[in-house]
Amino acid sequence: MKSVCMSIKVASAFFPCSSEIESVFFMALDEGGFHVRATARHEFYPSAITTVAILAESHAAVSTWPENRVVQFDLFYCGSDVDKINKFVTIIENRLEGRCKKVFIDRYRMEVV
Repeated sequence: MKSVCMSIKVASAFFPCSSEIESVFFMALDEGGFHVRATARHEFYPSAITTVAILAESHAAVSTWPENRVVQFDLFYCGSDVDKINKFVTIIENRLEGRCKKVFIDRYRMEVV
């Protein structure tokens, strides 16, 4: 089975609020065709968050560092449907468009033998 681990780091010129970041995260998962089974959220003082989604396909997370204006979306996916991954990335890029200085996307493809 092939798996993809992906990390999207966004350096934002204007840092969106945590609820907007989470909204983008869950929208990207939903419209990307991922199936959320459970979620957990932790807030860090004064305004950072980490939210984790357990997926039928593996798991995903979003973490924020408001003091550095950085958001990181992580997706771990067990499957070979590249369209799901591309939709996830495109939705995040489109929703944060105009507020991002840089978007870094790292993809790691693993194959279990």
